[in-house]
Amino acid sequence: MKKLLTALSLSIIFFGCQSEKGKIYVPREITKNESLNAYQEKNAITINDYETNQNKELNLDPGAEETFNVKFRDTVIRIQTDPAKEDAAIDRFAFAQFVNSQKTCVLVQSADTTEQVAPFYLISFRDEKVEVISLSRPSKGADDKKYTKGLVKAGSSGFMINNDFFVTNVTSKVYLIKRQNPDERIQGDFLMQSPDKQTVVFLTPKSLYQFNYLTNEAFNQPFAIKAPATPAETYEWAKDNFSWKKNKTGNTFLVANPDEDRIVDINEFSVPYKDR
Repeated sequence: MKKLLTALSLSIIFFGCQSEKGKIYVPREITKNESLNAYQEKNAITINDYETNQNKELNLDPGAEETFNVKFRDTVIRIQTDPAKEDAAIDRFAFAQFVNSQKTCVLVQSADTTEQVAPFYLISFRDEKVEVISLSRPSKGADDKKYTKGLVKAGSSGFMINNDFFVTNVTSKVYLIKRQNPDERIQGDFLMQSPDKQTVVFLTPKSLYQFNYLTNEAFNQPFAIKAPATPAETYEWAKDNFSWKKNKTGNTFLVANPDEDRIVDINEFSVPYKDR
């Protein structure tokens, strides 16, 4: 009798998990400098453990890393990854975090491990509807495999996504990073931000490529000598050889010091590579 009750309980748990409601959303492309912040009903969007409590009790796949799903009220949000295949939908994410204080916009990364870097999406609830936005731009860069690193945390201000998008983590605003070459993502490592948090700096093989995402102005500072081999070493080297200065338009960029003996205040620098 005890065995029968156990079997029935497991069946109820199994079919309960299988019957969880879900809806498939087709992702759209992001528009330039789009804000997804919205003041809406609280807890309409929730982030949950992908594995249910029942599955945890059954010890299914106990060695797996924690993953998440996202729900709109009681409905699981599924993202269609292939427009030609209606059944090509995902609802399991390796990363999920709200990027606005109202908790109406979630940055997620697919748990798919078949790609070098799994794709990122934003799930947004505003104007009483849910939509999914893809954070993807085609690139033909020769060193894309080296520089496509997924998500890099930029201090407390936001996230850099594949050198192509900057997502603020309080107001859920998305900025498209201006490329050096329109056909390829920036072939370099994200290094630091300016003190005013508006300029992002990339370490490329021959220069510091910089972009002020609020004004859409870019500046490239070539190296007079070869930079150190690693981003961490370059950060220290940059403190000794470059200074933050405002240009005629009021934007702050790193420029080479005319005097190599100048002492640079460490407070001029923000978001060191070693602390990310």
